[in-house]
Amino acid sequence: MKVLSIGDYSGDLGVYEAQLKQFMVMHHRGVDVTIQGHFSEEIENLLKSNNIPIIKDKPINKNDADFIKRLKENTLKNNFNIVHVFGGSNTSNTCIALKKHKAVKIIGYMGSTSVHWHDPSAYKTYLNPRIDAMICNSDGNAIHFKKQLFGKNKRKVHRIYKGYNPDWFSNYEMNDLSDWGIKPDSIVITSVGNRRKVKAMDLFVKAAKLVKNIKELDIHFVLVGDNTDDDYMTQIKNNSPFPENIHLLGYKSDIKEILKRTDIYVQTSLKEGLGRAITESMCLKKPIIVTNAGGCAELVDEGVNGYIATNKSVASIAEKINLLTVSKEKRVEFGENSFQRILNIFNIEITVDQTLALYHSLLKK
Repeated sequence: MKVLSIGDYSGDLGVYEAQLKQFMVMHHRGVDVTIQGHFSEEIENLLKSNNIPIIKDKPINKNDADFIKRLKENTLKNNFNIVHVFGGSNTSNTCIALKKHKAVKIIGYMGSTSVHWHDPSAYKTYLNPRIDAMICNSDGNAIHFKKQLFGKNKRKVHRIYKGYNPDWFSNYEMNDLSDWGIKPDSIVITSVGNRRKVKAMDLFVKAAKLVKNIKELDIHFVLVGDNTDDDYMTQIKNNSPFPENIHLLGYKSDIKEILKRTDIYVQTSLKEGLGRAITESMCLKKPIIVTNAGGCAELVDEGVNGYIATNKSVASIAEKINLLTVSKEKRVEFGENSFQRILNIFNIEITVDQTLALYHSLLKK
């Protein structure tokens, strides 16, 4: 089996870590893997140090004739029989390049619910009939994606959780957050995400108004991500009874260090695929609170490692937070259970096992 994975890896390793490392695990298991894309220096060095062949090439649009020609020639010349592709432009070009070469199996990836059958452009990318299998990273995504397909095409959908390994996070140092007036014994509640409508970051800050005993327990709310410190969020913060306990940090490069200091992780999204910051928090032994907004709810064993709040409900979010702020013992217990949930269900080895099983089943056909 020869596998070519195509993606865009031009950013921070943390963004792509789970995606890349599934292929690194395959490589270490003896699978012939090559990774193609646009690489940051950090990611390129990581792959080279693990002796994984790379191809520096990417399309400039969804129908890049030169890229299509290169991809077709390279795939056939090197006898790749699996092409595992990530991203709309990569998917579109791959389907065109290999349209007539059905012996090469194309596997796509979907991490959200943004694809719809009534969108004509989707048939050039994720709904392209040339795709042999589509991996969705949660049951919620898989259910949605199946609804966009018809007849036997629904069988193309496979739910395989994006797997993690807690060891990836063992070397990160804790950020003590003292620069923001947060003390070692303060309770820190964190949410991470770029401020977009679907992330509903404002609900996190609004919920602070309804959280009990903020001053007595010295509870601090920390919001991290692009534009989380804009004028709109600042206004909500300033309207809070305790604005000094709300910290809008904007973009930060040390998110994992902040998560390591966190006591409770909260995600208030209106829709969510699985949630990278949630799974990272679980790897760091944190209790989690999420809204019932899709795949992220699958990360929670209710009352065991966290709670699921009602979507769009500030009161419900605050209610779930109150259940954890009153008991350090419960926070520690839930955090340990989060860690075990990663090991037992959302584990990189399980992801690789299921992905390789899919590869073999496609090749047998």
